[in-house]
Amino acid sequence: MDTVWALVIPGSLSAFNCILLKNFFKQLPEGLVEAAKIDGANDILILCKIVLPLSLPILATLALWSVVNHWNEWFNALLYINDRGKYVLQIMIRELQTTVAAITEGGAGVDASVAPPSEAIVAASNLFAILPIILVYPFMQKYFVSGLTVGGIKG
Repeated sequence: MDTVWALVIPGSLSAFNCILLKNFFKQLPEGLVEAAKIDGANDILILCKIVLPLSLPILATLALWSVVNHWNEWFNALLYINDRGKYVLQIMIRELQTTVAAITEGGAGVDASVAPPSEAIVAASNLFAILPIILVYPFMQKYFVSGLTVGGIKG
């Protein structure tokens, strides 16, 4: 409770991501690994020089999916974080939006002396929440290229 680890550890390993990685590694041509072994490469060198460079598209995809999933997650933070100083951005935006909705609808229990945040503030906070993902995606997009193994071996 009230630690970042309560948010990180449960989502650190996804069965879906493991299945995707396993299937991607199964489709890599065995001829590349065999050729490297014939050339005298050990397992570490094969991993670093052949398997990892060919795996950049799937690793980039899974990394982007994981980052977006964790960035947008608010429910676990709502359950496990009690200290307002440790709230994630999405919890704060949710509170801001529910406050605006309560004030707009004239909900009971809302202090009328407090100036309500305008819809522009809510929209700006939503933009602020999606901005990091929008900025990261163009740099990750170059890894979303299929067919890296074309021409690697002759059929």
